Amino acid sequence: MYTFRMRHTWVYLLIGGFGFGIFVESLGNFGLWSGILYLAVAVLTLILGALTTHKKFLAASLVFFACTLGATRTNLFESNLPLSVVSPLFNQSVSLDGIVVADPDEREGNTKLTIETTGTNPFRVLVTVDRYPQYAYGDRVHLEGKLIQPQSFSDDGVHVFNYPKWLAKDGVVALMRYPEISPIESGKGSIVLRTLYALKDSF
Repeated sequence: MYTFRMRHTWVYLLIGGFGFGIFVESLGNFGLWSGILYLAVAVLTLILGALTTHKKFLAASLVFFACTLGATRTNLFESNLPLSVVSPLFNQSVSLDGIVVADPDEREGNTKLTIETTGTNPFRVLVTVDRYPQYAYGDRVHLEGKLIQPQSFSDDGVHVFNYPKWLAKDGVVALMRYPEISPIESGKGSIVLRTLYALKDSF
């Protein structure tokens, strides 16, 4: 039982550190320097842990290593985003076909769909739709609506949340809110992910 709990603790530390690295990178444009800093601290705490055999240093090293991965992932995604393709389409009414490439994020009043467009220059859009009808990973859909450019915002007037960078971690470059949406077909995407998402939704 103790070993089982310890394993879960390491998993939580990894997930927490990864998410923290993404979150901090979304607050400011730190670039690769944040990843380098996290990595340096991870190595330092790992050395301290090896010298003192203190598990807290090893845990800290794991967290900072996960932070490195989270920050680096955000920066790499952002650098590869097809902004030159999408920018001329912002604030324009567009007609797109795309595939739901992530598990739908169902909320109290709506659902968020991450959709990757099909065609020669694909890009990802975070689409807000009504809760019903429901859509699933792998559904191919047709969208008609206005393409919106994500903007940074501040809840307290002091700290600015870099929403575009937060979306960049998932490769998302644009938003659509309540467009006309119609299903075309289902069963696209990875069969492994479709199976995993279907199992998750069955519980």
